[in-house]
Amino acid sequence: MSRRRLLRKINSCLPKALRHRLMRRMIKVDQIYPPELSFRLAKTQEELEAAYKILHDSYVEMKYMPPDPTGMRLIKYFALPTTSTLIALWKDEVVGTMSIIRQSPFGLPMDQNFDLTNYYQLGWQVAEVSSLAIKREFRQDRGRVFLPLCKFFYDYARFYMNLDAVVIAVNPTWVDFYEGLLNFQPLPDQVVETYGFANGAPASGLILPLKQSEKDFKSRYSHLHRDNNLYEFFVPRGLQNAQFPERWINKSLDPVMTPKMLEYFFAEKSSVLKDLEPREVQFMRSLYPHSRFQNLWNRVFKNSIPTYNRGPRFVVALCGEFNRQSIDIINISRRGLLIRTDAPIPSTGKVTIQIGERMIGPFFARIAWSDTSSGMSGVDLEPSDLQWSDLIDRLEEELHHPEKKVA
Repeated sequence: MSRRRLLRKINSCLPKALRHRLMRRMIKVDQIYPPELSFRLAKTQEELEAAYKILHDSYVEMKYMPPDPTGMRLIKYFALPTTSTLIALWKDEVVGTMSIIRQSPFGLPMDQNFDLTNYYQLGWQVAEVSSLAIKREFRQDRGRVFLPLCKFFYDYARFYMNLDAVVIAVNPTWVDFYEGLLNFQPLPDQVVETYGFANGAPASGLILPLKQSEKDFKSRYSHLHRDNNLYEFFVPRGLQNAQFPERWINKSLDPVMTPKMLEYFFAEKSSVLKDLEPREVQFMRSLYPHSRFQNLWNRVFKNSIPTYNRGPRFVVALCGEFNRQSIDIINISRRGLLIRTDAPIPSTGKVTIQIGERMIGPFFARIAWSDTSSGMSGVDLEPSDLQWSDLIDRLEEELHHPEKKVA
């Protein structure tokens, strides 16, 4: 038996709290990363293909999927504007990837096996961390690529996706790593013996409440030397060589799929689009409503299923007022808002919204529905206001033409 396997076996016999303390003292954090290593969102067809191929090879190796003739792992969630694919690059080569799948009409992959209802009912904004893979030759020194990729995900989830929590399903052998080092917590129904999203392998469900995680990192690591201090690494400091999206509004999504990419990955290279259920087809068409996408949908779906008669919704993290009462704005569309408040609000009133340093409005608003348990409400807006139309036009242009965005 190798020394590493012997140490792992001895460690597994220890109580969980002691195992985790030992892990935190053994972890090593690189203080300086080579300039050849960088991190950003995948934004081109070539970068996405490289990421999907690394993921395929890793999943085949771990028996999470059978080999695919395309050499790529392609799933329906990758086609959504609510999914972001993060990549690590060595020079110009993609060497690592991770996807963050935000809650959408498709749900999350974990919804099939784990009950996240309580978090949804609280109005939490939740996303699933998925599809993590590192190219084989970059796996040995785990801290060199894996830890900074996790740091990139952590900052992107907190500051750019504006999430309350992320969830993850991992092989049970990895639970100690995510709980002991990264402060994930077990879900109530935490273990599934056969997880369909990983080819029937067992899986444990974990959640990371992001605001609480900052306090957990500080309490567990702040007393340790900087070489072992994941609090200093994850929370207060930025990541070297990381490129984050530019923002003109505090939105929470970065769609990159063009009609050409969607057709290439999910119609030509796979049957993902053709395998969608009728309800999913309707949602897909409504998520990409522009004519340049509808031409693709008409070819793939043969006009067999009508689309929902609504425009896209844009996930944001904005503040505003409803009759001078503070509101948090969760998403917006041409017709209205999804808001969260700490106290009940009247059925009609006027809404103002803060965009950067300026306020827009007031807009006449009507409450369409309310949920007192979560503080969430749907708001219908007066659709004729030009300020509002200009705002939505700009967001729709970025959705319909992601290739024109400045990264």
